Amino acid sequence: MAASAPCWLFVALALCLVRSSSSAEVYEIPVRSCDGATTPSSLRMECTQFIRGTCILEKGNTYNLTAEFTPERNLQEVESHAAWKSWVEMPLYGHESQVCNGLYLSCPLRAGQPTSFTYPLHVHEFLMRRRYPVIWRLKDVDTEDTALCFVFSIKIM
Repeated sequence: MAASAPCWLFVALALCLVRSSSSAEVYEIPVRSCDGATTPSSLRMECTQFIRGTCILEKGNTYNLTAEFTPERNLQEVESHAAWKSWVEMPLYGHESQVCNGLYLSCPLRAGQPTSFTYPLHVHEFLMRRRYPVIWRLKDVDTEDTALCFVFSIKIM
């Protein structure tokens, strides 16, 4: 009744190949500034591929992005706002705005101190396969001023 060792070996090898074909690599992503706010000095993101300035993402997967920046002023607490940027901004479904949790961002932020913002971006199955410009903002909770703003491109496959 038990399968022979070569059969299990074949199944294990096949699973490894499937996993490696959908694995992501980290790329340096070009960004554009917005709102006259600070722009990241570096944006790195996991992508399944990176083609002509666009990070390619597969539905159903989660991809980490990390923005390195230096705040221009002290900030006690910030919120994250991310949206698809077209003729109207549509908030990203499932986006977590509370990021001062030590996991995504350690608050308070100090002016002139290099800071790292990390976020796991989940690509939901129901999203359309297409290219999306994404606009991402970190806003001061007290004043609602934009502390960090950047635009980058993704394509969902």
